[in-house]
Formats: sequence, C-alpha cells, structure tokens
Amino acid sequence: MIDALQHYEKYGEVCPADWHPGDEAIVPDPEKALEYFEHVVK
Repeated sequence: MIDALQHYEKYGEVCPADWHPGDEAIVPDPEKALEYFEHVVK
C-alpha cells in the first residue's frame, strides 16, 4: 500500500489491486485507462 501511494505521488499513476513495484499502473485518464485495461484483460 505504501509503495502504491509513493508511486502515485512520484508518477501520478494509480495502482490496481495486487500491484507491486515494477508492475504496470493506470494513468488516471479515461482513454489511457482504457488502453491499460485492453492490454491487461486479454
């Protein structure tokens, strides 16, 4: 949880459940989030 908060503060990206440092995160923008989910949910 702390790592996810620090990642958000540094990069402005939000972290999904079970996120770990080095994993892909989500850009808080509807279009960028859609790209993330299209990539992850295949």
